[in-house]
Amino acid sequence: MPRLSDRALSNTFLRKLRPMDKRIDIYDAVRRGLGIRISPKGTKTWFAMRRVNGRMKRVSFGRYPEMGLSEARLKATDLLSEMDRGIIPVQSKADVFSDVMDEWLQRDQAGNRSVDEVKRALTQSETMRPTS
Repeated sequence: MPRLSDRALSNTFLRKLRPMDKRIDIYDAVRRGLGIRISPKGTKTWFAMRRVNGRMKRVSFGRYPEMGLSEARLKATDLLSEMDRGIIPVQSKADVFSDVMDEWLQRDQAGNRSVDEVKRALTQSETMRPTS
């Protein structure tokens, strides 16, 4: 069960967050249900969390600093209202692939000398895939 925060997130606080040995979740006191997860590698991912049909559901929707705090609060408001109506928002497969690819490149391929070639090949094949 997530712990409620009595502290509002701020841009300064988010900038200063550093990775720990294990991933951590930090929740916002201003927009209940909004949180940010920091991975051991330093990736900061926004998520909304709400009970839907009796079960806790987490929906990831962006990364910090690409998506700032004010934008994340607005997006979380929309997602949480959908979740209140029983709708569980789902990421498109292209978004999921892109997120997984970015994390894999950062975590497993960062030390690889041909990381640029791998990234270019994956990006090319992603744009050439037929849409269904």
